[in-house]
Amino acid sequence: MKAIGYYFCFTLLLALKSLAIDAGDCVDKAMAVMGIEGNPQSDPSLINDILKNDMYLSELLSIRNVLGAKLTSPQAMGPMIEQIRSGIIERHPAIVEFLCEAHRQNILFKMDATRILNHMFILQDIVSAMAKDYELMEEVHKSFLQRRAQYGIRECRLGSMIDIYEAGGGLFGAVKAVTIDSAMDMYTNMRRRSEITPEELKARTKGLTLNILEAYAADRLQGNKENALAGLALASISPETIAVEGEDRRVKYVYDQEWTSLYETWNIAFIIANLGEDFNLIIQKLFVPVVLDADPEDYLFNRVLALWTSINFVLFAKLDQKPESELVGADEIARLWGSINYRYAKSYVEKHANDSWSAYLVLKRMQLHETVKAGKEMLWGAFLSD
Repeated sequence: MKAIGYYFCFTLLLALKSLAIDAGDCVDKAMAVMGIEGNPQSDPSLINDILKNDMYLSELLSIRNVLGAKLTSPQAMGPMIEQIRSGIIERHPAIVEFLCEAHRQNILFKMDATRILNHMFILQDIVSAMAKDYELMEEVHKSFLQRRAQYGIRECRLGSMIDIYEAGGGLFGAVKAVTIDSAMDMYTNMRRRSEITPEELKARTKGLTLNILEAYAADRLQGNKENALAGLALASISPETIAVEGEDRRVKYVYDQEWTSLYETWNIAFIIANLGEDFNLIIQKLFVPVVLDADPEDYLFNRVLALWTSINFVLFAKLDQKPESELVGADEIARLWGSINYRYAKSYVEKHANDSWSAYLVLKRMQLHETVKAGKEMLWGAFLSD
């Protein structure tokens, strides 16, 4: 029996090793298609252009100090690319599965990898610094609000929403900007005091659910039902708690890796389906290692910081009437990715259906979706056979 046990363990280890090699091979091939490979050097002139014209942060001395030599000297970006690669392989199985299948189907798109990588190279440092230093976070927050005011965007919630919508931000963009503004205001107060009150805990938990449901509604309107249901699965599970911890007063959302991984892959598919025209300014927020490779309790806070800065990048680009991106094949990619996310989401809510009424209801909704989908396929098959 002991020999059988050893043989089983040895066989399992070989299988896992083989799977890891296959995953790495898939990710490498997919990244190469999109123009992300090797150890490219950063471009200081391009970085300065991005900081000024994409991020609107070139006048902040504190940010220039954070970036340091990256503004003047080429730097190796290979370590960042490797951290992205390893973060995908070790933390995000749904992303690995998508990249493998998308590469097999030959539907991946070539990106403006040089600009996107240089953008990520400095966004990584900016978000990391904001997470570490709450005073810097406040300074960036105030800088963006002041720039908005120069365009005539009011600071009050309703006025801001109306002004952003009229500026071309769209309904989702206007609502999202105001929602994240509220989160940033609350983060500022929480980090100043180094604590979270019961009222703030309830507000941030509800705010997270609202954030997901906003995207759920947009996905539904776009017809991306399966990715929308993956979002609904995420919204059904609340964090164990939210806390402010450590000398740098970081905000911690206590979730497991499975939930944060599902959130990451769900949000990428959402962006491709709904925000393709802003892809070159907003996708970086999810692939910078400080977000992609974050520990579960740090993931959401880092993501909100990256999201809030990126939303402002997009808003200022619209206000300046800069040309939008064109994401070729976005619908096909989003639907494939959404179908993969759906399976991972269903597996997750199945584990929680017995201890969460919300998860149980989402599971039943998913089962109904599958029944209706199967019925439609059967009817369509019968129609074609006649």
